[in-house]
Amino acid sequence: MPESLISWLNVKPSGDMVTLLVLGLLLAAGVLGASLCRRMLHVPFITGCLLSGLAIGPSGLNLLTQSGLDEFRFIVDIALGLVLFELGRRIDVRWLLRERWLLFTGLMVSALTFAALFLSLSLAGIPTLPASMVASIGITSSPAVALLLVRELKAEGQLTERMLHLTALGNALAILLFAVCLSAHYMQHQPAWYTAIIHSTYRVVGGCLLGWLAARLLTLPTVLKIESSMQQGTLIIAAVALVVGLGSSLGLSSLIALLVMGATTRSTHAMWFIREDELAPINAMLCTILFVYTGAQISLRYLPEFIGLALAFIALRSVVMTTTTGLLAWFNGISWKKGMWLGISLFPMSGVATLLALHVSAPYPDFGAELSALMISVLALLELTGPLVLRLALTASGEAKS
Repeated sequence: MPESLISWLNVKPSGDMVTLLVLGLLLAAGVLGASLCRRMLHVPFITGCLLSGLAIGPSGLNLLTQSGLDEFRFIVDIALGLVLFELGRRIDVRWLLRERWLLFTGLMVSALTFAALFLSLSLAGIPTLPASMVASIGITSSPAVALLLVRELKAEGQLTERMLHLTALGNALAILLFAVCLSAHYMQHQPAWYTAIIHSTYRVVGGCLLGWLAARLLTLPTVLKIESSMQQGTLIIAAVALVVGLGSSLGLSSLIALLVMGATTRSTHAMWFIREDELAPINAMLCTILFVYTGAQISLRYLPEFIGLALAFIALRSVVMTTTTGLLAWFNGISWKKGMWLGISLFPMSGVATLLALHVSAPYPDFGAELSALMISVLALLELTGPLVLRLALTASGEAKS
């Protein structure tokens, strides 16, 4: 609840009024603040939203308090869910299977990044399980930043398509690795080892099944001959909300479910009716909310203590990703220079990483305390600089059209 703003206005708000105030602040800060930042600082719209959120959030003017942001979390979950669905829609499974070197590159980028981060954190004295969890978070790249900047810059070409596929693959692998880490932690506290395996299998396989069922739901407009774009777009939002809600209620991985739902709709010929422009207006509003909210959640309180470790984490992650894609560039049919830019384009990290960190801090507060300080510092730096680095990569590779 934005108590600061409410107390300044000297009114007694109801719950609905608070929700409307938070919504109004997020949207106004997103549109007006981002436009002002763009004009004055020449930064991407996403960075403007993040800076606006940081200015009005708990780390800034505190117009939006943490409790008010928490109450608005469900809208952000739907926005991130829609981003993951869109990312899944960009995955061409058949093309990925034909381009086996791209698939190999994605696996190598994730595996080497995980190994390098895990070893470095272990040498720094962080216990094995927290180190493996942080390392698995470290292989994610932000799907929301990638999709929105590609759209804003009208980017297209070899690097853009490969970057989107590697982003989807990295997030999927991170979620699987994270499930394995949680199982290992679960096994330490359960007398029966098979309970942990069943638990992880249930989360991942159940998430895939939920995503597949939701994709089948989206075939109904074809069966019922619903041709209205508005109705089809509404059904997509409903499917995303159902997946997020059911995944959370049933203990399934909604992140996996949303990626599977998107990829399945792309590969199913019956889904031809979904067009990108149908989701554009509502996407723009939800993504504005998502990034202002993310900016408001940025916490700078741990930076003075953890900035050295956070910068080392970011540098190591970037070097491993860039070197791997550069060395494998020839096999992917691109120049080594574009291969290096491909690795740099994986730099942003936010939404999925934040959710994974939250997933571990809620049921395992002992782990969360150890994870949060480092991860919050890393996320604060990457969220603010990630869009700028990705814009540089898309522009330098010659694939940004605007």
